[in-house]
Amino acid sequence: MADRKERNRKKQEGGGAAAAGGFERLATLVQELIKRYQAQCQESAGLREKLHEASLRLDAHDAERLAWNAQRQDATKRIDELMAQLDHLEAELERRYKTAPSAEE
Repeated sequence: MADRKERNRKKQEGGGAAAAGGFERLATLVQELIKRYQAQCQESAGLREKLHEASLRLDAHDAERLAWNAQRQDATKRIDELMAQLDHLEAELERRYKTAPSAEE
């Protein structure tokens, strides 16, 4: 009977040591998970910052593109106006040429 009590006592002591070792292992794993989470948060913040910077660059490029497009439209309008003036002048010259007295008369 004393032998049996001794075995039970050793099991409990060994179980306590195993449990303590299990808790230490669990604590170590939790600490590792916390470190990984913090690293992921830092990486995520960095990526968000890069995304924000890229978005700002894209907005700047869009504004520049819109300005260039407006300039192109203005130039196209001016060219169309000049072409219309040339057509008008050409028509006026033809009209004057046709109504002018010929040198043979």
